[in-house]
Amino acid sequence: MAKITDRQHSSRQYSITNLWIGLIAALLLLAIFLESVCLGILYINDALKGRDTSAFAKSYLLTRLLVSTSPNPIPGKKFIGTLNTDSPEWAKWLVPDDLLGWHLGHSVSVFLRESLFITNDNGFIADVDDPPVVVQKSVDAYRVIVLGGSTVMGGGAPRPSQDIVGMLRKEVRVRGLTGRNGKRVEFINAGVAGYNLA
Repeated sequence: MAKITDRQHSSRQYSITNLWIGLIAALLLLAIFLESVCLGILYINDALKGRDTSAFAKSYLLTRLLVSTSPNPIPGKKFIGTLNTDSPEWAKWLVPDDLLGWHLGHSVSVFLRESLFITNDNGFIADVDDPPVVVQKSVDAYRVIVLGGSTVMGGGAPRPSQDIVGMLRKEVRVRGLTGRNGKRVEFINAGVAGYNLA
């Protein structure tokens, strides 16, 4: 009789455990379903308003699990990814600054639209094969600092070697031009998106 009672008791516990597991699984599936419906509505809303939806999947927890991470195109630089203005990683690219409002992140690479942007250790736009620039200028160098906004930064150029400063650097090198007294010419691309002459 005791064996029958024990079996019924363990069977009842087993049924209650299965009930709880089933209930938790059902709630989890319901949450995933509701999240999927909400994401679908947000995606359609963004698409209808003409917003860029290329980075949409990286922005939400449920869809981020399904997106593979892009390989780092520039070894030695922190790859932020492909950004749009709604990306949470935007603050790693345009870092808040008390004096200037914002500045570019240091030693990072990022894709904005079709353009690859790379910064050096000082946070200036530079390509991987550009000579390094140290803050303390050497006496045998003539330094040209190009200031400006997104155009100088390289908006529309596929990579930094093809922006305005990159083309100037290339022409100086190809033509063998030098500064005063034969000094080599260094270029610094100090362009930052949103900057103006002020």
